[in-house]
Amino acid sequence: MAMIRIENLRKSFGDFVAVQNSSFAIEDGEFFCLLGLSGCGKTTTLRMIAGLELPTSGHIFLGRDEVTAKRASQRDIAFVFQLFALYPHMNVRANIGFPLKCEGRPRGEIRGRVEETARILHIEHLLDKSISGLSSGDRQRVALGRAIVRRPAACTIAWARPRSMSLMISSRPCPWPTRSRL
Repeated sequence: MAMIRIENLRKSFGDFVAVQNSSFAIEDGEFFCLLGLSGCGKTTTLRMIAGLELPTSGHIFLGRDEVTAKRASQRDIAFVFQLFALYPHMNVRANIGFPLKCEGRPRGEIRGRVEETARILHIEHLLDKSISGLSSGDRQRVALGRAIVRRPAACTIAWARPRSMSLMISSRPCPWPTRSRL
């Protein structure tokens, strides 16, 4: 995954300033959390990184490329929302493989990458299960799998409540890919 660098990022909505002069870097392969009170600009910052919001000022870099003014579709960034938006009519395998299918990837490649992603997230045993029967933690893993299966340059995850993340990591070994697995 690519480094993400934010320089003097600012976002205002009329007179309300949601993000003010934020600067930080997330190194390649690093797991980074934004923590803060409700309304402090965490989600707005993630939305700007993903290209869903344009900043009022400042710069966003993905690797060496400045992506500040690029649309979301022009950035190689996956975004996982707190509400997972999984497709209930598809099983886990089809949900994870859907982005690759949309890209027109060959079936064999889709199958291999879905199985690799499931192994990384420790959900291989769920691949043929229905979404409706999954726990919320397993649904989080499926949503994360759907984001990382296409091997984006970066992935942003917007889960507002820290307790919701504990669902994901409490019952299994850490599902986060290590640098050697990316």
